[in-house]
Amino acid sequence: MVLSLISSQLFKSLDLSVFRTTSTSKTFKSLLTKLSINNYKPLYSPTYQYPRKMASSQGLFRLTANSPIEDYLQANKEWATSANNEVLKSNAVGQSPHTLWIGCSDSRCSEFALKNLQPGEVFTHRNIANILNNPADPSSRAIIKFAVNVLKVKKILITGHTKCGGASATLQVNNEENYYDTKEVPKELVDWLTPLIDLKFKHKHEFEKLADADEVTKNRKLVELNIKHQVEYVESNQDVKNAIKEGRLEVHGLLYNVDNGLLELIS
Repeated sequence: MVLSLISSQLFKSLDLSVFRTTSTSKTFKSLLTKLSINNYKPLYSPTYQYPRKMASSQGLFRLTANSPIEDYLQANKEWATSANNEVLKSNAVGQSPHTLWIGCSDSRCSEFALKNLQPGEVFTHRNIANILNNPADPSSRAIIKFAVNVLKVKKILITGHTKCGGASATLQVNNEENYYDTKEVPKELVDWLTPLIDLKFKHKHEFEKLADADEVTKNRKLVELNIKHQVEYVESNQDVKNAIKEGRLEVHGLLYNVDNGLLELIS
């Protein structure tokens, strides 16, 4: 006990960077293990990979468009090394998420807007403009059925976000008789956004009142309408109805603000 305490204080005062080289780390590995120097365990873990200089390490983001695949693998190694081992052990057994997060594919907003979220907590489904009611898309219906009946999640969070690209594209469709009569929006995107375009024209009188408003305001209005509409759609699902009636499920609509990172309860 005394030896361990003295050794701990001694090594805390040393610059252990001199021991990082491959030739010397083997020499000190067994000694440090015996002394239980927990503060420096990662340096001597058999699975620890010494950091490589990442080509994309400069700037705001860890990875960039020019990052080689090695940088992705290195970023993963560093994440795995720092991850909670108990969480990973739990994940190895199976999953039992408490929440289904349904969101937009936009890179700026995801379930990780919830601080300290761990792998295994949230079942996730994301697509452009968080649309669930496209008849040509069976994946959304499958996701909901699996989450509610098999995983038995306690909450479904349908999350849209400000400055949504899908909403912006929808606002450019002005011909109510022919959605494809626009050069700005590709056919494939119109196919996907059709339920959102329908929603916009359903509320056209509200958008007429916003004729002089800026695009950000119009975008937010459509996003909020979509969140409410998707919540109603999910709540009309029979599996969801049953779960709500049994008192084991809640459905909420949220808006993520890309400017400040905050979530707002919409529905």
